[in-house]
Amino acid sequence: MEEIKKLFELIGHKKITVYIMVFSIFVALIEFVGLALIVPYVSIAVNQTIPDNKYVSYITDALNIQTFPDFMVFASCFVVSFYILRLVINLIYNYVSLRFVNKMRHIVMSKLFNHYAYIDYAHFVFRNSSDLKKTLLQESLNTQNIIQSMIDIISELFVLLFLMGLILYTDWKLAVVLTVIFGVVFYMVTFFLKAKVNLLADDRKGYARELHRQVDETLNNFKFTKLIGAEGIRTAGFNENSYGLFRVNSSFQLINQTPKFVLETFGFIVIVAIIFYLIQSGSSEALIGTLGVYAIAFYRGLPSLNKIISSFNNFQYFKNTITQVHDDLKILTESYSSKSKILFNEVIELKNISFRYEGTNENLFNDFNLTIRKGDKVAITGKSGCGKSTLADILMGILRPQKGNVVVDGALVNETNMNAWRAGFGYIPQEIYLYDGTVADNVAFGREYDETRVIEVLKLANIYEYLQAKNGIETLVGEGGIQLSGGQKQRIGIARALYSDPHILVLDEATSALDNETEALIMDEIYKISEDKTLIIIAHRLSTVKSCKNKIILE
Repeated sequence: MEEIKKLFELIGHKKITVYIMVFSIFVALIEFVGLALIVPYVSIAVNQTIPDNKYVSYITDALNIQTFPDFMVFASCFVVSFYILRLVINLIYNYVSLRFVNKMRHIVMSKLFNHYAYIDYAHFVFRNSSDLKKTLLQESLNTQNIIQSMIDIISELFVLLFLMGLILYTDWKLAVVLTVIFGVVFYMVTFFLKAKVNLLADDRKGYARELHRQVDETLNNFKFTKLIGAEGIRTAGFNENSYGLFRVNSSFQLINQTPKFVLETFGFIVIVAIIFYLIQSGSSEALIGTLGVYAIAFYRGLPSLNKIISSFNNFQYFKNTITQVHDDLKILTESYSSKSKILFNEVIELKNISFRYEGTNENLFNDFNLTIRKGDKVAITGKSGCGKSTLADILMGILRPQKGNVVVDGALVNETNMNAWRAGFGYIPQEIYLYDGTVADNVAFGREYDETRVIEVLKLANIYEYLQAKNGIETLVGEGGIQLSGGQKQRIGIARALYSDPHILVLDEATSALDNETEALIMDEIYKISEDKTLIIIAHRLSTVKSCKNKIILE
């Protein structure tokens, strides 16, 4: 199946996977031997005689066993020892297989997150972050269910094969008949359920996606939701999708349980038919021994057959997961090295830049040229949608133009020096995202932590004194910086941008959401901070860029 091929591409570790599969077959063999020991042991106990065959004779001679009680002691010890060994092997197998399955989930999650982190920005802007989170956190868990289902199918299939060998040895004609009968039953059950399971799988995917979106849209717009009184609408939408997911999962679980009852009923009917067959064929004297073989075979075989069907249904139900994860890992990523450094000492040139977003036919820029000298204070203005932020992204190397180049002091910005070029920028967006942690953590933002530098940039951003009245740099900001004002969040954003001592500061509508007085204060501070830096400001209001000597107006 195509899904299995994709699954092996996802998890890799083919050699370990094969080892686990072989181990599961070995465990199936141990299970079979354990079951096969019961019938002769019970038969010996009932007949109270030592079996007359060369293998038993070899054992009795080697151990000097001469009486039946002594032989029963040996047989009992042997069976008990084997079942203890079986227990140990099963425990080891469960430990190994569960670690393997959970590790595969870890591998899939790590692959996904590592891939997401390197998605090309031009493709990222067209992705729904809620869908990415759902795939990362939920669908990766479903891959665990799929892998476990595959292992269970292989293990239980070999249990059935070994049991079928036992039945063949006992009565090959009856074994053939039973194989045909249960084969037809298995086919009919899986055939009739497969289409329904596939439909439920599609519904599950849709409801789960909508649930994640409802949660993200509500929590990310919590204040606005309360303002317009949309709590009822949001909860109604969530409840509708939650109920849909409940209904789909309930239907699937019902379908998954149905084969168990069908097989148990059918198995009882077959046992009755076998008893009738043995009596009618004049084999009543061998009824106990023969029936014991079939009873044990059905006792272990029917659960195996049911587990195979259940695991197959699980695979069908969650197989969309494989396609979803596999497709997400095909999203275009960027890979830039840090082999070369690039120094900005004189001039940045944008030469003949042409750019358009994926899915659009019209270029946002056509043969656009721009020159920025070191220390310049450049304002980029224009109406909404004219490409101001896009131009800044191209300048910073976040977006790559379809045509043209960014040239710094005569050196081309390319794959070999892109990371070094990006590291020279400090970026302050309109919306500063602060995660639920301390001010210090938000300023460093995962970079090497330097407390002295954190304090220094907070002072430059003119917020350190305010924090001293709280808990200093260990002040908690709350999720999204909810415990801070808009101006305070912007100041922490400025400190974050300054932390790596960039050569170029880019303000992308960084103060547009602030009142005029706060904006004026922050802009004065930014101009002061950036005296020895190149400053690029994207803004609508002319008052924001009044101190910029170079003004670029985009149409």
